[in-house]
Amino acid sequence: MRKGFIFAGLLLSFALAYLFYRSCKRDTSVINSVHHITIPDSSWLFGSVNLKQIKKDIAWSTLLNGDFSKIFQTDTNSNTLIKILRFPDTYSIIEQDNIRYFSVWKDSINYKGLIFSLDNNAALKRSFKNDSFNFEQKKIYSFRTAQGFWLHDSTNLLFVSGVSDSLAAYSFFNKKETSQAPATSDNGTDTLDLSSDQVILISGQINTLFIPASIKSSLLDSALFSFNIMSNDRILDIKCTYKGFLTATLNQSYVTHQNHEAALFCMANLNITGMKRMLNKIPSLQQSYLKEKETIDPFLKAIDNNNLTMEFNGWKKIKSSYYTSVMNDEFETVLQKKDSAIVEPMFKISLEQKNKTTALNFLSYLQKEGLVSKGTQQLFAVIYGNFDSELSLDENNTFTVHNKHTAHWASTPAPLAMDAALLLQINPALIKGLSDSNIGNPGLFKAFEKYKQINSVILHIQKEQNSLTGNIKIKFTEESHPFISLMKMLKK
Repeated sequence: MRKGFIFAGLLLSFALAYLFYRSCKRDTSVINSVHHITIPDSSWLFGSVNLKQIKKDIAWSTLLNGDFSKIFQTDTNSNTLIKILRFPDTYSIIEQDNIRYFSVWKDSINYKGLIFSLDNNAALKRSFKNDSFNFEQKKIYSFRTAQGFWLHDSTNLLFVSGVSDSLAAYSFFNKKETSQAPATSDNGTDTLDLSSDQVILISGQINTLFIPASIKSSLLDSALFSFNIMSNDRILDIKCTYKGFLTATLNQSYVTHQNHEAALFCMANLNITGMKRMLNKIPSLQQSYLKEKETIDPFLKAIDNNNLTMEFNGWKKIKSSYYTSVMNDEFETVLQKKDSAIVEPMFKISLEQKNKTTALNFLSYLQKEGLVSKGTQQLFAVIYGNFDSELSLDENNTFTVHNKHTAHWASTPAPLAMDAALLLQINPALIKGLSDSNIGNPGLFKAFEKYKQINSVILHIQKEQNSLTGNIKIKFTEESHPFISLMKMLKK
């Protein structure tokens, strides 16, 4: 009797387990790595998209109102790509938290693709008019839409945007898991430090090595930018690694203060060998350098291995009055008051020197060349330039040049002193003078108004043995997700 109950219990357990298995979404299906489509080795941009989380955290209407349509040449919300992204379950798409993206840029051709993992491709075969062919003992299906070319089998779906030749799409589809993927650390986790309560919406890397030389800046000869766009985050945080020639330009400096009231604060420690290499790398700068080499070299020597700080607050209209002699109606010479207004930049530049001797030698050179006034006092008038500025040398052997009309500059002590090869802080909303149409080019100010949507940008770079590493933090003025704010700004 007891054996009968045991047998019945086991049978009931198996039945319940089977029914539970059939009722569950089969998102946990395992696809072996050899069945995955590879991300091409020469991708300048690649990463993964967490479609499940994006659909929860970001409204489709908001996302599609950004530049998404431009990326994939889409002009309507009812096209094939949008249908598949909106209803992935309908098309048996699994691993919806790991939809891979890539872009291959070769000269004037730029391929953009999305890679989906499938449970089966039955719905795709029913929904679209497919062509089919056999390849390595398996059948591959293809169809074309206005947005691009599609290839799929029972485990993969590849979409490549705007491909006129299907051979490129076939080459992407037939490669297996042998190429790059988002970087991981030794323990297999993501390279970015993440809080346990945060979820990644989009993860990716930009490798400037594969951007065509004809459109790539010489400064970005070999840079790698890693980024994670987080769920419910307030700041867009981009990690970067640079292995190009600028590595030799920057030394490690010690940052002890910042100016959080300035529109721009920058601190760096430069190497003369690297600076000359940079000047010779950029043709326009090379011509200027060779023409003014005798004048520029002493400045490079003064900057070499010394902390350099630059601060900028915008522009200010300076009003002044003066008297001039004029002839009146009675042919008498009288003094007449006249008003004038000039626009001057509000700036401050500080340069440290190793010791008193090197500081005084550089000061003597500036006086000899007529760049600053002669004298033995603390302050020296700057002769060069069409606005009022002055130079001072303090007891710490630091030169400071600033506009005389600049208000007091606050030097906010850093909460923790930090090592930095480069520290750049930008606060677009603090740029003064943008509302005054008389100060400059209206087009320039219109562009600045666009970037006022950014609350702050902080770039912190450290020097490793053969590379520069660091991160860029971008905070937007809106309270919405930073990814949405970025989309809106790009659209304008």
